[in-house]
Formats: sequence, structure tokens, C-alpha cells
Amino acid sequence: MNSPNEQKKRRMHPPIPRDPRSLGGINSAKSGLKPAVRRIIHLTLPTHTRHPEFLTEQNASRILQILHSVTTTHNIMLHEGCAMPDHVHLIISFIRGRDLNTDIVKKLKGASSRYYLKEQKNSDGHLWARGKNYQEITSEVQFMNTLQYIRNNPTRANLTPNGRILSHVIADFNPHAMEFIPQRIKEINMKATNIKTRKNPHSCSATMSNIYT
Repeated sequence: MNSPNEQKKRRMHPPIPRDPRSLGGINSAKSGLKPAVRRIIHLTLPTHTRHPEFLTEQNASRILQILHSVTTTHNIMLHEGCAMPDHVHLIISFIRGRDLNTDIVKKLKGASSRYYLKEQKNSDGHLWARGKNYQEITSEVQFMNTLQYIRNNPTRANLTPNGRILSHVIADFNPHAMEFIPQRIKEINMKATNIKTRKNPHSCSATMSNIYT
């Protein structure tokens, strides 16, 4: 049972309601506040010295399972992933304000490396190369093109996609998580267009630069 002081603190500072779809974003329907805008990234992580660590479907499938678990633990939304022999493609999103390098990538690489190498009984080795390649996704068209690119990657490299695509590997993978981001982009883009149109009635379009900054 809470003490009188703890009860008083809870009345003074009630918990902020959360929107489960945004993994940490404020639920505007309950709080009346604007939902947090997410940053969407196509992230590519090469293996150490480009070693073909995920050449087998078994290793490819396992690293995707581990990355899925890591993103869930650290409130990072993973929309799709593909494990190629010497690199991994991911589409991720997270609340804007979190640092890509010191927070997101550090957690992804650090935790996945520890789990994977421990299972491989190679605790002294290295899984990922230093650095990363990434591209910001700022439109629904770009999101869908990136999604198609990632899913077609194994076929272009004459590899079977079985075990290499996240949505094939994770049995309970939620497709609505992927649909949420394009819809959110569409809503933001429509809002930006309306704001731009009100300011300039001769304008028929608006860029995403004012929203995604």
C-alpha cells in the first residue's frame, strides 16, 4: 500500500498516458497533446571485415530473431529486416530526439553482438564493423520502395529469401506495425499541405522538411 506522501506525489504528477502504437509517444486522444513524430531510418549494418557470417539460412534467421528481440526491449519499432551474408538491412523508427549513433545503433549492435556471439561460442570475436550506413525515410513512397528493395535483396543475390526476411522468420510479426508508419507520414504530409495552403493559397504542395527536422 502506498504511503500518504507517495499518493500525494502521484496526484501532483500523474503518469502520462502512452500510445501503444508509437512505442512511447504521447496518446493525444487522452492527454490532448500532439503525438510524438517518429524518425524513420533504413539502416545497413555490415559485418566485421565483411565476413559472410550470415551465409547460412540458420545464422541469417537467428540474427533477425535477436534484432527483433533487441528492438522490442529498447522501444525501437522494427518494420522489416533482411540478413544478407555480410550485412543486414533494417527499417526502424523511433521517437524523434533519441540519438541515432549513441542510443539506437549502439543498443542494436551491442546487444545483438553479445547474444549472437555467445550462442556461437565466440565471445572474443567481433560481429559488426565500425560505423553504419543509413538513409532517412521521409515519404510514404520512399518507405514502400525501401521495403520492396529489402525484400527483393536475397533474390537479386541468387539467394532464397527463406530465413532471410524478418516478416518470414518471426511467426507473430505484426504487419500493422509496417502500415502505421506510411499512414502517419500521409497524415503529417496532409497537415503540412493544409498549413502551407492557408499561408499561401497559390501553393498546391508542401515539403516534408518543416515536419521532419
